[in-house]
Amino acid sequence: MRLRLYFKLFCFIVIIVGVVLGFDFVFKQYGAHLQQVNVLAKGELGYISKVQIIDLIKPFQKDTWWMLSVKEIETTLRSYPGIKNIKVQKKWPNELLIELTEYKAQAYWNTSKQILLENNEIITPKYLSETLSLPTFNGDPGDIPLIVDRYQKLQDISKAHQRVIKQILYQGNQWKVVLDNEVNVWLGSKNIENKFKQLLENYQNIAIPESQKIESIDMRYQNGFAVRFVKPIENKKID
Repeated sequence: MRLRLYFKLFCFIVIIVGVVLGFDFVFKQYGAHLQQVNVLAKGELGYISKVQIIDLIKPFQKDTWWMLSVKEIETTLRSYPGIKNIKVQKKWPNELLIELTEYKAQAYWNTSKQILLENNEIITPKYLSETLSLPTFNGDPGDIPLIVDRYQKLQDISKAHQRVIKQILYQGNQWKVVLDNEVNVWLGSKNIENKFKQLLENYQNIAIPESQKIESIDMRYQNGFAVRFVKPIENKKID
């Protein structure tokens, strides 16, 4: 009888110790603060910096891992320009996983400090990847849909003739493009695609004077076009 009582007492003590140790373990784990943030990007990031994303998380480090609000973190991160999709998850015991995608950048907008996104939003990013290569669009924000549409049409024509448009400008109802060989092409305000196609079909037939290169081509004439030539700038060797 006494042995049974001792056994019950022993079991009770073991249970109490187990509960205490369990509470201690859980408290230490849940009481831990955020120690690690992993940013996973779908594709290469062109203008979103992982470092800056992590910096936005820093104010939440004062909270314990258990108290971290995924919804609040996602709301904070969505304030970062250009984020298309984002998903935040907590990982036991002190880690945060962030999966994100950015809107595709279409072009630089007027300057290399602004970019035009695929949703036609203009942003001024704090970071730009060195691998980001974009054409430049020049114009007024209200004309963005028109410029994007015209660029796509002219770029298709360019590629069909082994050329690339690096810049397009629309101002005062006038269109101008700059080709990948730095030639400025003025296209005017009417029959833009036809004029551009006509030019590229005859580009190789333009007679270029010796020791000169094409600087600009003016397609705003009713019949034909005018070509301006300049002498290439020579890089003088300094002894």
